[in-house]
Amino acid sequence: AIDIDPYCADAYSVMAMYHMELREFDLAVENAEKSIELAPGNAENLCEAAAIFNKCGDAHRALELAKRAMRLCPMYRAGFLRGVAAAYRFTGLPELSADTFKEAVRRQPDLLSGYVNLSSVLGELNRLEEAKATAKHILRLAPDFSINAYAEGLAYKNPQDLERVVQGLRAAGLPD
Repeated sequence: AIDIDPYCADAYSVMAMYHMELREFDLAVENAEKSIELAPGNAENLCEAAAIFNKCGDAHRALELAKRAMRLCPMYRAGFLRGVAAAYRFTGLPELSADTFKEAVRRQPDLLSGYVNLSSVLGELNRLEEAKATAKHILRLAPDFSINAYAEGLAYKNPQDLERVVQGLRAAGLPD
């Protein structure tokens, strides 16, 4: 698509996610930035870019992009909230992160990743009763859930960010 139309912002957004999955973090950021440059008002691409920046260790940039996306698209989907919640967590605001993840799962109660992130933040906050209750939702949605299998699919540039997620899930009582 980029070869056909080098000004296609959506193609750069998809490439950013592709490079993130391959753990090619610099290329993920480069493509996310190009997507933003080409279409600064595209809320979906801003939301995807926020996810990239959260996982590449720039949660402040992620928060700015996710909030901008929400302003541009006031009828935003729950995924926009998950980007904001993750950014709150990684910028040192875990209580606000937990509240925002709660709203995301309220809006989309069948999405596993929302519950996983909420459970992890609650575990990190040592709000264990809530974390364990949330873990029950995870096991209802995915009876074979394991922390190790879930973490294997996550791409974080900073290993300590991934470790925070894993430790929060362990505190919630989920199986390794």
